[in-house]
Amino acid sequence: MSVSANFRAWREGRRLIIENASVNALWVDSLTLRYLVSATTPTEESTRREIPDEVKLGRRIGAGEKIEVNLALENLKKVEIVYSREGKFFREDHEL
Repeated sequence: MSVSANFRAWREGRRLIIENASVNALWVDSLTLRYLVSATTPTEESTRREIPDEVKLGRRIGAGEKIEVNLALENLKKVEIVYSREGKFFREDHEL
């Protein structure tokens, strides 16, 4: 589980759970999910690649509330949460 000032984030199987850990309601604009995958180069070498997937949410999350997002792949490495509070936008990064 990754914890910060405003959110907690963790995986449960192929779902990502994000909980509002602040005492205020927050507007979550979008998530960028970063998956780590194995790939083969044209010279047949194995390498690791990071694939981003942006999920538009546009929803309010009250204090203590959770949202669940289905994951396209199991190997989620990081989630970037873009949210706003009092008219200002912020981003929180969570390594998973």
